[in-house]
Amino acid sequence: MSKKRRVRPPVTISLPSSAEIVDGVMMVSDRQVTDLFKTVRHYQNLKDLRKYKGRSDRLEEAIGNCIDGKAEVDSLYDEIEQWMENMSGTNLENTYKYDQLSDCLEQLYEIQQLMEQLEDFQGTVEFPGMF
Repeated sequence: MSKKRRVRPPVTISLPSSAEIVDGVMMVSDRQVTDLFKTVRHYQNLKDLRKYKGRSDRLEEAIGNCIDGKAEVDSLYDEIEQWMENMSGTNLENTYKYDQLSDCLEQLYEIQQLMEQLEDFQGTVEFPGMF
């Protein structure tokens, strides 16, 4: 005896009234596409929630996302550092802007250190089984 697969009813999404179909292609404005995406995104999120992921997989994915974000933080750090280097040795070195950049650089450095600690924890957490 095979399991019956439960089929969800189709979702009805109303298209904008000003949408035109020319040669099988629907022509809509950018705004209409954005509105349509907002409508469809909710249903995609529900579909994604139905996919089961284990705790360790979810944690690895979350840490992976943070590690991917670390590259952007590193890039920002390099940009601010280069900006400061360009100001060094000039009369701009003693300005309020230079102090702001220095503070920003310190904060980005702290964020980098925190994100590097996340890499150390990747794969170390063991979740207990259900039984």
